[in-house]
Amino acid sequence: ELRKLIIALLLTGLCFACSENDEFFEETADALKGAKVMVHPSSETDVLLKSEEDWNNINEALQNAGPGETVQLAEGLFYLHKSLVVWDFDGTLKGAGKGKTTIQTAPGNLFDVGECPPLNWPWQTNDGHFVICFPYTSASEGGTVMVSDLNIHVSEAATTWFVNRTPGNPDGFPRNRLQAINVLYENLMGPSTWPWDFALSDKIDLNVNYKNISVVGEMDGNGYILNIGLSAFGASTGNFEAKNVDLTNVGDGIDPHVFCGESSVVTIKNCKVDNVGSAGTYSFLCSSYDIRGNEFNNIGIVGLQLASNNPGLTWDMPANVSSAIKDNSIQMNSNISAPAIFGIRMK
Repeated sequence: ELRKLIIALLLTGLCFACSENDEFFEETADALKGAKVMVHPSSETDVLLKSEEDWNNINEALQNAGPGETVQLAEGLFYLHKSLVVWDFDGTLKGAGKGKTTIQTAPGNLFDVGECPPLNWPWQTNDGHFVICFPYTSASEGGTVMVSDLNIHVSEAATTWFVNRTPGNPDGFPRNRLQAINVLYENLMGPSTWPWDFALSDKIDLNVNYKNISVVGEMDGNGYILNIGLSAFGASTGNFEAKNVDLTNVGDGIDPHVFCGESSVVTIKNCKVDNVGSAGTYSFLCSSYDIRGNEFNNIGIVGLQLASNNPGLTWDMPANVSSAIKDNSIQMNSNISAPAIFGIRMK
């Protein structure tokens, strides 16, 4: 009888322990679920309904993502009919892989950029023209924006915006081109009069990473529908990285700007950029560059345009910086006298 009592007590203890472990693992599983939100493509067959549902599902997941969380897009095709704009995002937008997850502009519709924030330059103002935009405010402490493992296909033109507004041409010139992914700092630049100056006194700690992404644009009567493939306007003390990125049919390829901390580095590695109207990479006011192992083909004007400081600007570069440009292939298609590599005040 004593032996039976001891066995019964042992079994009761084991059952209680198992129950506690089950609760522990359930709580852990719930925590892990909270760190990654899965979004599946809409099953709607009507393109407009599908694009609205896909936009709503991705937008809700991104807007509700906590710091460091991942919004995981399942394998399949997602249509978007308007821009995704997510303020102060600090996390990851991730697909199932190149060739597996595709975000595409909804066919037969002008892509709506009405909710995009404007990008203020000293010499122009445009009204926003981004497929996906992660803007940051001056009040933000910064964060990390990572986009990886997906395809973006831009086949539809955007609603009209205007560029190059000047006293002689206050309306500017109409454009309907898009940028695939942009990270924007709202107070990037100062007044729109000479001398041009940059609002760099309140830099934020922002890191931007684009990895394993394929971006494809198309052409229409106005030229490239996709104005820029990947860009980031940082005013940041952090870093920019683009790795294993493929871009085809774009006005500009990879455009990181104003990563200007003491140790900030713009890294572009193992990327392939094909059929570009202007520059394979266009960048300014970045402390250091590490550009290696890339392939730039059929480039219209400048293969790499890297301006650590532009003439007429008052920004002083950090003292101990250096850049490396190695093992790249650049093939130009232009008859004009333009450089394959163009650098201003680089160290």
